[in-house]
Amino acid sequence: MGNLITELPVSEMNATIELLDRLGIDREGLKRFRKASTWEQTTIAGMIQNGISEVQKATLVPVPRPFILIVDYNLPFAEMVALGHYDWVNDNITSKRFPIVGEGVVRYEAKLFQFGYAISFEDAQRRIQKEDVANPWAFAKTEHGLAFGAQNPEEQRNGSILVLDSMSKFGEGRYVLSLHARGSKRGLGLSWCTRAWDGHHCFLVVRKVVTPS
Repeated sequence: MGNLITELPVSEMNATIELLDRLGIDREGLKRFRKASTWEQTTIAGMIQNGISEVQKATLVPVPRPFILIVDYNLPFAEMVALGHYDWVNDNITSKRFPIVGEGVVRYEAKLFQFGYAISFEDAQRRIQKEDVANPWAFAKTEHGLAFGAQNPEEQRNGSILVLDSMSKFGEGRYVLSLHARGSKRGLGLSWCTRAWDGHHCFLVVRKVVTPS
């Protein structure tokens, strides 16, 4: 055992705990780390001690599988929400706060990105755009999030899905749509826009389906 316990001042211990709390890491998360395999523990410890290399960052991003989304812009907002058959919906999610602009029925290709570590909006955007420079992905809008929740209802049980281009300002903050689950229940909620989202969140991205000429 090293000398960390005896050498680390109380102020640094508190600062570290405050950082973990700010990133959304709770007691259960720390317990999972303590019970993790030796390989997982040493990998994470190496990243903390030496930083995350570009190679490690690349390997942390899983290869997302594609989805096809059908967005029917002819549907009223309330019907788009109802098609998700959620167990609860945040009362602040209205057509006035989350307007949708579009016409007809449009097919999109969609993917979920999960980075495995805390990441800012800007960094996530850069990483996602690098995925395919020729035909770039973009953060999903409100209509994409609602369509995804309705057409792929089980995906949000694997982790909260953020719809970052649905951002709305009201009250004292900025919020985006969030597809998430609590136990066996699925919900359509809101996520407060923060400087960084933790590694458990997924980001929904889309692009129009390109028809071969």
